[in-house]
Amino acid sequence: MIIDIQYDIVLNFNICLFIIDLIYKLYQVNDMFINKGKKMTGTSPQLFIMKSKITNFESFVSEKVMYSSVHQLEEAKTEILKNFFELLGYNPDNSKEVIKDYKVDDDNHIDYALLNDTGKPHILIVSSEFKYILTECHLIHLQHAFNKTTSTVLGVLTNGQIFQFYQINPKSNMMDIKPFLAVDFVEYVHREPAAVAILHKMKKPNNKLNNDSYTKIL
Repeated sequence: MIIDIQYDIVLNFNICLFIIDLIYKLYQVNDMFINKGKKMTGTSPQLFIMKSKITNFESFVSEKVMYSSVHQLEEAKTEILKNFFELLGYNPDNSKEVIKDYKVDDDNHIDYALLNDTGKPHILIVSSEFKYILTECHLIHLQHAFNKTTSTVLGVLTNGQIFQFYQINPKSNMMDIKPFLAVDFVEYVHREPAAVAILHKMKKPNNKLNNDSYTKIL
């Protein structure tokens, strides 16, 4: 009887050791894959935070797209743009950071200008009516304003749901007519690592970059 008890104790002890060893090995394998994934994707805490903010912004845009009535379209677009400015690190209520109806010249105003630290336009935004198709007229309007302001490094064309991003063409030294990034914030942008990285690079703390900087991660 005593021998049987001792045998059971030894057997159970060996089983416990086996389970502990198995858990440790599984932990090592899991840790290896996590570290490998981080090295492959180049993730960072800042990008994780940006991804989370983009996810929240997507939910906000989706809600406005689905539930805004005809009489609420302009208000919905304005709220979306304010949230977009905050996503990029700008305070929409601070006139030293965001100017609505920015005067480019005597004959041309643009919907919004995001200012750099010296008070000059850094990012220009042209918006169509909410959810309307973006046309060539909108593009020409943005292009004219972009080329008139030498401090601008980024142009944005949007209908509140789709956002198109433009920069300078190094060959012509004018705004490129093809966007280097186009995103639909109802289509789960946070799942696209490249889009998350580019949007993160547009954030205010990072946007002292020159015109070539955005394409370096494409």
